[in-house]
Amino acid sequence: MTLSTLKRQIPLLSLIVMCVWWSVFYRYDHVFNDYGQANDEWLLLVDGLIVLPLICFFCIENKKEALIKSIAYIAIVILVGSFAIPAQEKLLWTYLEKLRYLVLVGFVLFELVTIYSVFTSIKLSLSFSKDPDEAISNAIASKFGSGIIGSIMTFEATMWTYFLKAQRINRDAFSGIEHFSVDQKEGTKSNLLGFILLMMFELPIMHLVLHFIWSPFAANVVSMLTIAGVIFFVAEYRAISIRPVSIAENRLIIRYGVYPVNAVEFSDIESVELHKEFVRRQPNIKRYNLTGVPNVKIKLLNQHQIFLGVDRPAKFVSSLEARVHQ
Repeated sequence: MTLSTLKRQIPLLSLIVMCVWWSVFYRYDHVFNDYGQANDEWLLLVDGLIVLPLICFFCIENKKEALIKSIAYIAIVILVGSFAIPAQEKLLWTYLEKLRYLVLVGFVLFELVTIYSVFTSIKLSLSFSKDPDEAISNAIASKFGSGIIGSIMTFEATMWTYFLKAQRINRDAFSGIEHFSVDQKEGTKSNLLGFILLMMFELPIMHLVLHFIWSPFAANVVSMLTIAGVIFFVAEYRAISIRPVSIAENRLIIRYGVYPVNAVEFSDIESVELHKEFVRRQPNIKRYNLTGVPNVKIKLLNQHQIFLGVDRPAKFVSSLEARVHQ
């Protein structure tokens, strides 16, 4: 982790530390609050409404992103304070608790407008047959930056783009010299479709069962989570048949479903070979395979390994080896 990346994480870490510390401070009697006699609300007001925003603006170069995070973190601090601060100590906090709903509505509206503008720019980029991955990442980075929020938004934008606009994506627009598909390997695409149909068939039955056996609220929650899962797998089903694994001029570009791009420089690759065995999850291993076992193993110089499931493994290995050796 670089120093700049670590610096960007300081606001979130500060928020977590503040929430934990002040929750303990207000909820328990100890020497720091004079055994319950010094639970003044202004202590959290200074930390949450002044110190935390200053940390955001100091650690985040993109001031728009810093402002958005400051507003979001302040809303979280107000929520924590509403539960932690004793009722008899609340003076300004009662007004802040009401204000947070207004802030939340404004924040949601702002985010919706921003997301709409992002998808508009993505749609415009796709119409010019630009690389879809670059179109999405550039549009997100211009609005949300390239930090954690940007990464999450990129994933969300990719999922919704393939769920709603997969037919507008031109497969030939992806960057790379040689492309390899992954959707036909051991019926990957067919298995995904079967899983989607199974989830959709199960949804109404499970909703009724939970509604009458448990509670309507639980039924609604589970149904909403199932619908979210269906949306993800439909996007995955469409993306896996469009996004290729590509060999570029000096790097391997791994695209798999809706997951983020993993670009591996040829200079970082130690060896490439065919593979026929099951691979367990390990910290130094990345797997890009949905059904069966991966058929390609890529060993990196840093001792990390990448396992792929592609449709033409022998051709892929020979092409990649030629590029790496070259």
